[in-house]
Amino acid sequence: MQVKLDTALANALYTAVSTDTGCFRYSNTKDHTFATAAQCAKAGARVYELNQELFETNTLGRLRMQAWIVDHMKMLRGGEMAIVAIPMAVEEEIGVTQDDMDNISSFPRTVAGVCMAATLRETKEGDTKISVRAVPGCDAAAICAKFGGGGHKGAAGASMTCSMDEAVQALKKAIPTLE
Repeated sequence: MQVKLDTALANALYTAVSTDTGCFRYSNTKDHTFATAAQCAKAGARVYELNQELFETNTLGRLRMQAWIVDHMKMLRGGEMAIVAIPMAVEEEIGVTQDDMDNISSFPRTVAGVCMAATLRETKEGDTKISVRAVPGCDAAAICAKFGGGGHKGAAGASMTCSMDEAVQALKKAIPTLE
């Protein structure tokens, strides 16, 4: 782009690159990704502080939601699939903010052995939003496409105009048909 990389731009670009790659953990991380991050560091990006803030700092509300997820997650397919359905009443009871819930759908996928995880959240209208996360070799988009959603193999979503219980049952029926 022929733009000089100053400190402010380096911080913004590093934030974009590191969040898009899950702090360089996702399969979209390539050699160019690391080269871009290195250029940001060389230009003065606050790499340590940004990583700490973005990836290692949680609010108490987020930690409480993660604890609730661990207690209520259902494991399928011998532990390769995790499903968690979060009613709006639980979000209100715990007192989480929208920021606390940002990227919460990735959390169940962090359980050892889980290749694909689905997080369902109830909307104010009583509908259900589904977020699916998957490791390479699994296809989150294929699951969500069955419900009119989209995304890519690693992360996808869909909305369903039904209750969460109905959405969970539909999701369970869709999973075994996918390899």
